[in-house]
Amino acid sequence: CVLASLLLTGCLSGDAPDAAGPEGAPGNASQAAAQVRVVATLDFGTSTEFDVTLPIDDGDTAMDALLTVADVDTAYGGGFVRGIDGTDSSRDGDWFYYVNGFLARTGAGDYRLHDGDTVHWDFHDPAAYRGVSATLGSFPLAHVNGYGGQRQGTVVAYEEAFVQEAASIDSFLDEKGAHDITVVGLGELTDAQKELVNLVIIGGPSAEPVREIYDNRLRLGLFTSLDDSGLRTYLASGEEGPSYDSSVGVLHALQSPWNPSGVGACQNVVLLISGTDTDGVRAAVTVLLENTDSMMTWCGAMVRDGGAEFIPVPRW
Repeated sequence: CVLASLLLTGCLSGDAPDAAGPEGAPGNASQAAAQVRVVATLDFGTSTEFDVTLPIDDGDTAMDALLTVADVDTAYGGGFVRGIDGTDSSRDGDWFYYVNGFLARTGAGDYRLHDGDTVHWDFHDPAAYRGVSATLGSFPLAHVNGYGGQRQGTVVAYEEAFVQEAASIDSFLDEKGAHDITVVGLGELTDAQKELVNLVIIGGPSAEPVREIYDNRLRLGLFTSLDDSGLRTYLASGEEGPSYDSSVGVLHALQSPWNPSGVGACQNVVLLISGTDTDGVRAAVTVLLENTDSMMTWCGAMVRDGGAEFIPVPRW
């Protein structure tokens, strides 16, 4: 277990209220209607079934939104989604849903939607990796919208060679509307920050936080294994895929393994940006910033030859 020992206190912080406009200006009467995005995919985001944006009313739930856009088969009194548009739970898999990149911690009928939420449903086999706790959509959604209307600050922590890449990540998140962003060297990253805030970690295979994550890769649901000898990839079944020893980057999203409340707390996420060497890490940052939305439904990606490849390795 890589959990740090500090107590979790005051870790959830709601969004600040809107600043008051000029005196005499109208309030929120002209504010646009609240909206959510609902996406359904198969096999950890390999293929997209639908991607719809729709308005919501106050009190609407993730289940309400899904019922609006799809033919849904439920079980256990309507609280469990057994099928969406004819793809039903079986020995091949079940439906899981993510909110702003977080694997949800409640049933869809209990999650109340907030303006700007993205609800992503994915059908996959949970047998080999039960701990896929986040998707790459958490960057930037978790940093901007959070979960359940509550969001944390962000720390971008980098190895010395990647100071420029850290600055690019900082600028990107700031433009997207993330708040309270701090940029630090990996050596300055504190236990409290690892426990309580969103993290973007940029470092090679020997960096301590990278090693802590990969030492627990099975529990954390990672479909790659990285050390000084190279990068190994895996299929969703757990079977080993191709291996690479140079110039390959890797992107993985997960809920923080250092959070004292557990990996499924839906409080803070980690985006791990690493690779076999300096070139691989830098390529991963470039591809991430250029392809953020197109990789939104993926839980991980391998970066080589200037492009992103789906992780886990497709089974066909």
